[in-house]
Parts: sequence; C-alpha cells; structure tokens
Amino acid sequence: MAVQICAGELPPDAGQLEARLSLIFQIAQHWGAILLLDEADVYLEQRSSCDLGRNSLVSVFLRKMEFCEAIVFLITNRVTQFDEAILSGVHLAMKYGDLDRGRRKLIWKNFLDRANNPHGKADISDKELDQLVRIELNGRQIKNVVATACALAAKTSRVRFVHLETAIKAGKKFVDDFYGTNHKAMY
Repeated sequence: MAVQICAGELPPDAGQLEARLSLIFQIAQHWGAILLLDEADVYLEQRSSCDLGRNSLVSVFLRKMEFCEAIVFLITNRVTQFDEAILSGVHLAMKYGDLDRGRRKLIWKNFLDRANNPHGKADISDKELDQLVRIELNGRQIKNVVATACALAAKTSRVRFVHLETAIKAGKKFVDDFYGTNHKAMY
C-alpha cells in the first residue's frame, strides 16, 4: 500500500507537525505502507538565521525522519538547497531525467484515459497525441494541462485537442511572463 501526502496538507506549526508526523509514520509502519511526501522542499532546505519558524519545521522533520521505520519517498526539485543534515539520513537518492517521447506518450495516454466527463471520454486522435508528445512537458505539467482541459470542456463537450492546446498556451504564456523570456524547460 502507498500513501501520498502533500507537504501543504501538513500543519505549519512545529508542535502540530511533530504530532501529525508521529501519527502518519506509526500508521505507515503498522500497515507496511510506503509514504510519498510530495513538495517536501520546505522540510529539506537549509536552515538559516532569517527564518526561525521554518528552521523549527526542518528540525522537527529531521528528528521524526531519524526514527521513522517506514519507507518514505521525499519529492523535491531543489536538491541543491538541501540542509546538510538530511543527507546523512538519505538511503537512496534518485534523479529523474527529462522524459523521452515514449514515456511522455504513456503519461499523456494515462491522463487522457481518465479525462472523462458527462459528455464522454477524451476525443484525441493519434495524430493529435503525437503533436502533444512533441512538447517537452514533465509528468506534472501534463497532469495540469489535462486537468485544465477538463475544466474548459466540462460544461459543453468532452475533452478535445483544442482544450489541451488552450491549456498549454496559457501555461506557456504564464511561464514566459514569469521568466521574462521563452523558458526552454517548460511548455
């Protein structure tokens, strides 16, 4: 059994965090569950003298992880900002590279297969799928594009290529505005 928890679902208070992590880790150990902690960055980043509140969270997290007997996957994209204390507790670190077209296609298919609404299943041709696969998106971006397309289509039709295209263009515009330029790795 696997359980996914997003860091944003955990309490921001160090005392409450400690109690919640104790409970989560006990349950995971009892059931032999694997935990997936998404967006774990807040608990893994280096501590600094400027943010005592976050320092408390990091300290609590490190202490609870030290005695945790469950298998925990920590998801982050800020490896270069790790607190050094976390490194001694990491048993296995994995870096996932960019997706190749074959893997992107599988991810697109997986999310599109679940993109049902009252109007039916997603209506995407093989040719349109091939167009989507050429766009260098990661799994999370694909998930977000499909979710946005589902929202766009919800009232009027099943998900179509035009909905996906609109979601991709909106995401690209936002990223371009954010970075002030065409940013290669996103959209």
